[in-house]
Amino acid sequence: FCEQDWRAYSAANRKFADTVMEVYEPGHMVWAHDYHLLLLPSFLLRRHRTAHIGLFLHSPFPASDVFRSVAVREELLRAMLHADMVGFLLFEY
Repeated sequence: FCEQDWRAYSAANRKFADTVMEVYEPGHMVWAHDYHLLLLPSFLLRRHRTAHIGLFLHSPFPASDVFRSVAVREELLRAMLHADMVGFLLFEY
């Protein structure tokens, strides 16, 4: 785990949230696509509590034994759970 990489990933998600909020209007649905934006739902909800957010993962979600080894798994999972809808590429997930 590299703390510097995690901070950069978080910062990129924050910047994306800032850009989305520049054009967001109540009632809009925001879709985040793939693992690059897993933190986006939580950053959006911090700015607009009633935002409608969807998250779709085009890459297969890691198996539970792999995901458990991720140092920031709780932060990622909490952020994903802020989405109103989460879609996965494969039915198995």
